[in-house]
Amino acid sequence: MTTQPELVLLVRFEAKDGMEERARAEMEAFIPQVIEEEACISINLHQNPDAPHEFMLYEFWSDKAFFMGPHRETPYMKAMVERSSEFMKGSMDMSIWDLTQTYIGAAGKAQD
Repeated sequence: MTTQPELVLLVRFEAKDGMEERARAEMEAFIPQVIEEEACISINLHQNPDAPHEFMLYEFWSDKAFFMGPHRETPYMKAMVERSSEFMKGSMDMSIWDLTQTYIGAAGKAQD
């Protein structure tokens, strides 16, 4: 049985010039800690191939209250927020979404 998300999070940010690899490495080290949290369903990290300084995180959470509270208070989250100014240009653009429907395409359906 798949857990349905209560919260979908879309995060976009830009790496500072010349810091694209560092930004990716920071995210790749950070995300494995986050996905161990009880309310985290999944996190997808994307990097724009046409503009490698642009990154996007697409996250599913089973509990909005957990995301808004305990998740933000973890030591690794606080450390990431503090460290992010070293490699991020400006601040993250973060938006919270409600999932209304999931559609599975032919390639995503289980094969017999």
